[in-house]
Amino acid sequence: MKSLSASFIMVFSISVAYAENEPVWGFSPVLSYSKPKLKLFNEKELKAPIILTANSLDEVGNSIKTPFTFSNPLDDIEAGLSGGVEFQWRVHKNHSLVLGYSSWEGTSSGTINANFPLQEILSNTIQHRKTKLSYNDFFVGWRYRLFQRNRYNFYFQAGVNELYDIDFREDLNFEFVDIRSDTVVGALVSTPQRNIIVQAQSTGNMMLQFGGGGEYFLTEQFSIGFEAGYSFGLEDATLKNQQRRWDFLAMDNISTAALNLPTKKVDNETYYLSDYYYDEDEEEYIAVYEKLKLDFDSWKVMLKFTVYY
Repeated sequence: MKSLSASFIMVFSISVAYAENEPVWGFSPVLSYSKPKLKLFNEKELKAPIILTANSLDEVGNSIKTPFTFSNPLDDIEAGLSGGVEFQWRVHKNHSLVLGYSSWEGTSSGTINANFPLQEILSNTIQHRKTKLSYNDFFVGWRYRLFQRNRYNFYFQAGVNELYDIDFREDLNFEFVDIRSDTVVGALVSTPQRNIIVQAQSTGNMMLQFGGGGEYFLTEQFSIGFEAGYSFGLEDATLKNQQRRWDFLAMDNISTAALNLPTKKVDNETYYLSDYYYDEDEEEYIAVYEKLKLDFDSWKVMLKFTVYY
């Protein structure tokens, strides 16, 4: 503990002495443009259908067990903008300690029109699907000044990112165009819509980041800069504590056991629908699920405005 305290005092003394020549502290609002890899999420979860086996009325009014596939594939989550802040402490002429925070959110949505069984009636249905993935990003790193000429400063940077509060949400909305209160025997349909909301979270994911950048000093204490870097995870993240909320009614003849969504909770982790097949003996679809792993490896470019003091 004494050696650690002595080291801190020495570094602080160096920074104070250096302050006589240049500012020591820096604060930067940051605008970022980044693209997490999310290969499995984009290629599998966003493309997975809803499969179910439900009863429907045939042409003469008999109730028959019928398999259905309801597919609404979404586009990949692309690169997007995010905002954040950065603090730096210049402990030596060429060395700085950097702390940063930012948040990121990606969404994908789509709408289709297809048939869906409700209360044994095969209804023309409009389905809206929206998927959102978000996280907060805390960064701590070291910055080394490569060289400085006139008003230009160029540097290399390395550090550790901690992604936390990783949140997943999927909204599935069904509008039953053909359903009316006088078409359902023994039941009054109060609304021609049903909703399913799926949510899951992950506590954190550790990543390493390397990059570099440069800045142009407009004045002695104000600069505008550009930075680019690449982050890669030590391991993939998994989503836990999945929760489902839906407002399907008992009279709809749609059960949670029969309705296979793009994701499913297995042993408190989120799995995605990887495959399915029809079992003729059981007269129903059999769904195959695999663990959903999130690969957050990503490149990032940043525009920053720094005030030194």
